[in-house]
Amino acid sequence: MRRSRTQLAALLAAVWIVTIAPGLPGPVGGPSGLVPRLFGTFPDWRDDWLALGGHIGSVVAALIWGMWAAAVGALKHAPALPPPLAARARLADAIMWGGLLGTIIAATLPPWFLWWLARRRAPKLTPPKDAVPNRPAPDPALLVAAGWSLALVVPFFALVAWEVLHPAPSWLLLPPLEDGVRAPLAEWCPYARYARHRECEVYLTDSLANGAYSIESYAYTGARCVPEANLRLPSPREHALAIVDAGMRRAFETTGVVERDGRVGDVDVDFIVERHAGDQGTPLVAIDVLAETNRRRAGERANRLATAGLPAYWQVTLDPSRENIEMLTAYRDLDLTQRRFQRLTSVSRDSDMSLRLDSLPDLRVPVSSLFASACPPRPGSRVQ
Repeated sequence: MRRSRTQLAALLAAVWIVTIAPGLPGPVGGPSGLVPRLFGTFPDWRDDWLALGGHIGSVVAALIWGMWAAAVGALKHAPALPPPLAARARLADAIMWGGLLGTIIAATLPPWFLWWLARRRAPKLTPPKDAVPNRPAPDPALLVAAGWSLALVVPFFALVAWEVLHPAPSWLLLPPLEDGVRAPLAEWCPYARYARHRECEVYLTDSLANGAYSIESYAYTGARCVPEANLRLPSPREHALAIVDAGMRRAFETTGVVERDGRVGDVDVDFIVERHAGDQGTPLVAIDVLAETNRRRAGERANRLATAGLPAYWQVTLDPSRENIEMLTAYRDLDLTQRRFQRLTSVSRDSDMSLRLDSLPDLRVPVSSLFASACPPRPGSRVQ
């Protein structure tokens, strides 16, 4: 009797697996269609059951993420600014992964319930005292429930581990405003780079929700997040270095010599401007292109250059994700007694502002010449 009930439970569990499997959502949402439905393609109680599990999982995951974020200070930010993009992306990941895990748990509960029910209803027989104990036969219902659970849980955790340990940088590409998504991908604007694909998706979603329409001659409508591995683009810092190099050489064409990868004291800098080629005296100015916004670290770097006697120092700070404003910081007025700069000016893109040097009073370096255009206008475009 017990064996027949166990086999019946195993059969019911197998039927459950076959019939509910088509309703399991895939990694990006929506039915995955593992096998054809046995009872048609219309939503039924199985979809409602899985949706309930996914909803509960998402809520629980969001609560856990909120407690973690409060504990580590991930949501600390200026009141006028939105929460950091990385934190918002982690929340989106938590909601997605929590929903998927909740759906998996909902799909694995019925086989375990059938196993528990068969085990509970099976009669308990007390063997005689002199009976030789036999090795219990494998419980088919237990094997089915455990196998089905492992088949779902192991790929899930493998997927999460891969996403965490191998983040895929992505570019936000904007299609041309005139031709839209019909234009070849090579004509799209690589507007911003993100360390993780989810960050790109969150930024694009927030931008569309806030009514973003276009930048230069490119549109947000139809924009895509494309993995960096699928594109051949220079790194944002390499691009910024090329822009600064060209801008500085134009500005100092007749008054100085611009050299790449120089050294002032014990500090390596990206650019050094000297009065004449091969001048071994004190440089006029040094320039760095930094991919960080840590003001304390940038200030310490400037103080080391001041200690070396550098009269002026400029920093171009870029943010490839465009989450923060790109800044140009000019350190000047060297205090020889304290070996530090007494004044600094920070500006963003401004076509009306110029940089000056005390040693070259007639020199003007336009601030806009040191920043790359976010999306340069397309050749022949009628949109200005």
